[in-house]
Amino acid sequence: MTTVAGPVKSIVEVVVARRPPGRAVPLGRDTVVDAAIALVSREGFDALSMRRVAADLGVGTMSLYWHVATREDLVDLMVDRTISGQLLDSVPADWREALTQIARAMRSVFTANLWMKDAHFSKRLGAGIVEHIEQSITAVDGMGLPLAHRMAAVGIVDSFVRGWVLDHDQEPDGLTIPPALTEEADARLAAGDFPRYAAIVTGEGAGHDWAASQDFEVGLAVVLDGIEVAVARGRMPGMAPTDAPVA
Repeated sequence: MTTVAGPVKSIVEVVVARRPPGRAVPLGRDTVVDAAIALVSREGFDALSMRRVAADLGVGTMSLYWHVATREDLVDLMVDRTISGQLLDSVPADWREALTQIARAMRSVFTANLWMKDAHFSKRLGAGIVEHIEQSITAVDGMGLPLAHRMAAVGIVDSFVRGWVLDHDQEPDGLTIPPALTEEADARLAAGDFPRYAAIVTGEGAGHDWAASQDFEVGLAVVLDGIEVAVARGRMPGMAPTDAPVA
């Protein structure tokens, strides 16, 4: 069972009500970041501006600069706060279980905060991001590999999670089979130009549950299996056969 420090949904469900101008608001860095996350959760990342955040808080725009120097700094804080929501209470000793829990937590946070895919934050890392990296490397300590190869394993899982979230943001209910085709593609399909694709939509694959093949847990297990085989065969990125751990 995945254990995440703090409720994930609290990041998205922060509600900052619009207040009439002039009404006093307790203002601090955390309040500004909460308001910014609430704004982009409602309206998307493109809606973010210091002026809009100030309006949601019912304060003047310039008052925000006492707490956040620039919009870019605000984005850094938003990303760091959100990443903090995927931290585990403790990291399992078994590397597969540890990476599984981290991947599940990442998926929960990124799915709940789809604005993250559009956020271009600076290269300065906040404490939340650094702690996530620390947990991720701790997760693979038991692999018995050099640090570079352990980081490669973490990066592979990280890329899988981000790709899965992006794909399912575009196709939240999974890929529709058969999908609509253009007139040209439909005509060429009818002419027999795509026999293997035809097998997917009308032949052997017509009754297959394609949603299962897009399932997160199935994909994650395959990725972890692949890492395990690559480690055993000395085929992780940059790994020489002699780097494989001794059984």
